[in-house]
Amino acid sequence: FEFDSANLDTYRENGKGFLQSLYKGRLHGGYKLYGTDTGRMSGGGGLNSTVNYQNMPTPKEFRKLFLPKGIMAFADYTAMEVSILSQISGKGPLEELILNKKDMHCYTATALYKLVYNEEISYEEIYEKTQVEGKEDPKFVKLRKDAKGTNFMCSYGATAYGISNEFGVSLEEGALFLKAYYDSYPEVEKYMEICQKQAKKFGYVK
Repeated sequence: FEFDSANLDTYRENGKGFLQSLYKGRLHGGYKLYGTDTGRMSGGGGLNSTVNYQNMPTPKEFRKLFLPKGIMAFADYTAMEVSILSQISGKGPLEELILNKKDMHCYTATALYKLVYNEEISYEEIYEKTQVEGKEDPKFVKLRKDAKGTNFMCSYGATAYGISNEFGVSLEEGALFLKAYYDSYPEVEKYMEICQKQAKKFGYVK
């Protein structure tokens, strides 16, 4: 994309998406204090359509395009939702993963791999093929990505239908994803069953 720096105001007025975030020849994100408890650099609404730095494509080649004038810092909570889910579900595999500093998504991917391919695979092998730089395998990177999506969807009560719709797979395959999750974390399944019973009996959960 080439633009005339003398006409930046025109680009902002007539442009869409990222072009509205141009200022002095650079793209700018907007820091929003609302929407989350901690605030975030995000796009959409508010400050026109600012660049959403939290949703940039992951390939390193793409991220090399971002050259800050000063220091670029990164800070994030590690698996906050996973930790909260572990606390409310009680003792089980999920808590053990967290205490041993293991990756939940790789762990779920082992169960998913077994159900999809009918073969055993170790957590260590999936971790190496997805998290160790230089050893990434596209097949397993996708598997972990599917497992991650499954983890978060199921944590919020997804059904086999919801999963099949989200991932564009058959209902039977969606049921496999769901089974992989609950086989991995039976304490979470028990917690959700309790919530459902409470909702039916009292009209609310806590």
